[in-house]
This record gives sequence, C-alpha cells and structure tokens, in this order.
Amino acid sequence: MESKAIHDSKITASSHFDSRYLPSFARLNEIRGLGGWAAKSNTIGQWIQVDLSKVTIITAIATQGGQSDSCWVKTYSVQYSDDGTSFKDYEGGKTLPGNSDETTVVKNNLDPAITARYIRLLPKTYHNHMILRMELYGCQI
Repeated sequence: MESKAIHDSKITASSHFDSRYLPSFARLNEIRGLGGWAAKSNTIGQWIQVDLSKVTIITAIATQGGQSDSCWVKTYSVQYSDDGTSFKDYEGGKTLPGNSDETTVVKNNLDPAITARYIRLLPKTYHNHMILRMELYGCQI
C-alpha cells in the first residue's frame, strides 16, 4: 500500500471523518491530509477495506496511528472476502494488538495467513479517535 501499487480507489471505508481523513490516506507513513484514515464516529462496526484486485496471500498487517492528532487504534479485528460481499472473521474474530502512539509501526504476522481479495480492518479500541495507517504484506497467487 505504501508503494501506491494499490490505487486510492481500491481503499474504501464504512465512513470517514472529513476530507482530511480519506480512506486512501490510510497508507503506512502517509502524510496527506492529516496522515491517516479516521472513522466518522467511534462506533464499533467501523471498517477500512482494501481491494487487492486479485486473490492474495496476506501474511502480515502493520499499523500506525494518525500522524498529527494523538489518536490511534489500540486493537482491531480482521475480516476477509473473495467477492467483497460475504466476509469471514479471521480466526473467529480474534483481536490483534494495534498501536500505543502515532508513529510506531506495529506488525502482526498472520498464522494462518489469509487468502482473499478483500481485507477489512475493524477497530475495536482506540485512543481519542479511530485513526490509523496500515500496510498489508503478502503475495498474489
């Protein structure tokens, strides 16, 4: 994602706070806008989604907090799909550790890996507001 190999239009979300926090600003180390995607509200069920265009093996996910707002996602869960409509919970809805500040990158290796075209991150807990930047690691099949 950070390399911009994934087009901005392939990164979508359930909502976004305003034009300074677009889903496409969720790339790791992003500084556009205010550096990160922010959900419009801090309600459970918000998500950010990446369409990888092809079925891909995802082996790890990295996250960062928002660049400038002292906001970050502390924990999140992951969903995946092949068709963008029917999503499955990763490992039964397992909660993954996120961030404890704005800049530190936290990488979670996925075991088992996820094989899917669409990946969603669903923030569970947060500091001040649901804002994040992210990267997906893996390879297309």
